[in-house]
Amino acid sequence: MSAQPLVRIGIRSLFDGVGGTRVVADCATVPDAVVEAERLRPDLVVLDVPDAAAAQLQPDQVRQVRGLGCPVIVLVGTMADRARVGAFLRAGATTILGRNTDPGRLRSTAMTAVRRCAEAGPTSPGGPASPRDPGLTPREVDVLTLVAKGESNAAMAVGLNIAASTVKWHMARAARKLGARNRTDLAMLAVRLGVV
Repeated sequence: MSAQPLVRIGIRSLFDGVGGTRVVADCATVPDAVVEAERLRPDLVVLDVPDAAAAQLQPDQVRQVRGLGCPVIVLVGTMADRARVGAFLRAGATTILGRNTDPGRLRSTAMTAVRRCAEAGPTSPGGPASPRDPGLTPREVDVLTLVAKGESNAAMAVGLNIAASTVKWHMARAARKLGARNRTDLAMLAVRLGVV
């Protein structure tokens, strides 16, 4: 979904026919994208929300599409505020990427999201972490909160009055518990689980 025809054409060309993928629809508005996703049940939905359109995309719409069992990638402009991004993640957006993301990265992120969703099955659209009890220690929650805020390891170490190696240790333990593969996964899961 994108209000901009050239962006829709670009996204279509990035996916259609590549690796056996097929674009089943492209829409100019969020409501149209929600209707088409409900009708077609795609394996992936990409929502392009440049800065001017960010206010049009509501977390409930992301939740509605995500509830269909497919990953939702939201492309945001450079001025997207953290509160909006956090709301999209809490609503179930699989990934948030900047509109200036390399096309190859968008494609590989999308294919990974589709594969993970298929592996997880329809009963766990939010991924491996359980929002009820992810089993995190209070210090792991502290570290995740700072990761989600974009703090560096050094800044976290100073703020928490611990060594940088201890920050890394807590991040690694939290990653194992949540099934996160990298720092970005940790940040997204922290937001999705309501840690931040």
